[in-house]
Amino acid sequence: MVFEKPAMKGNRLRSLVALLLALNVVLLWRFSVLKHRLAQMSTVSEFTDSLARYVLTQPFRTLDGRLIQLSEIPEPLLLVFIFRPTNCPPCLQELSLYSKRIGRASVYGIGLGTNEQEMRLFLQESPLQFPVLIDEEGWLSGRLPDAWTPFKLLLDRAVGRVLLRGGPNAHATDQQRFLDRVNQLVTTEP
Repeated sequence: MVFEKPAMKGNRLRSLVALLLALNVVLLWRFSVLKHRLAQMSTVSEFTDSLARYVLTQPFRTLDGRLIQLSEIPEPLLLVFIFRPTNCPPCLQELSLYSKRIGRASVYGIGLGTNEQEMRLFLQESPLQFPVLIDEEGWLSGRLPDAWTPFKLLLDRAVGRVLLRGGPNAHATDQQRFLDRVNQLVTTEP
């Protein structure tokens, strides 16, 4: 029995060292993840800015065949939904919350991966209340994965600045929170 006690202390010490090493590895991994996320923050901002520039300057096809640029819309603020025609219930629920105008903002949708005929069929069965344009060039389709749609941008058209952005919100509380934030931004005077 006398000889077993030092061996037990050695086993405990080895276990403690192994636990500390494992904890160190986890902390280093978490640090690298946080460092990566911080580095991506500027990338997200650059991505959103390039998306906004494209949305404001690219001509989009209307359902009556005209080409329009959102930068030429007279309203100072634009709320733009970039979406794929889908029968996804949370997506449709979120899109149905918005009408053609909210406060000082006009609301537009840009359909991805579709053509005029498919969009017309989609709109016959969907609750959308705002004008929908079509991304014929496909630039947006190539940059927004399905999981990122509907993607939302609240733009100050006059200065070409993004005031608010958001991805898909599957839960009604998140949808309402985004709508409340939009209402707050578009009803206040500049």
